[in-house]
Amino acid sequence: VEVMVIDQLEYHLMQNFSHMDTVLGAVNQQPLRPRGADFTRVRDYFLDGHQKLFRQTIVMSSHMTPEANSVLGRHCLNVRGLVKT
Repeated sequence: VEVMVIDQLEYHLMQNFSHMDTVLGAVNQQPLRPRGADFTRVRDYFLDGHQKLFRQTIVMSSHMTPEANSVLGRHCLNVRGLVKT
């Protein structure tokens, strides 16, 4: 996953937000089996386990909470930084 969009985060906060923590953690892991993947098309940093540093994560929400900042701070580690508006 190179670009991940989380839209209307406030609705996820009203539900079971630990599920969001689980999903974001699973996105950062490599698959256990290739399942017919052509590895010549996969970028080297994905094979080296650095995909969480190069993925663009776009989060849209009407407001942010400390819980959301904590989960996103643990799983969204882009090397180019973070922009909040």
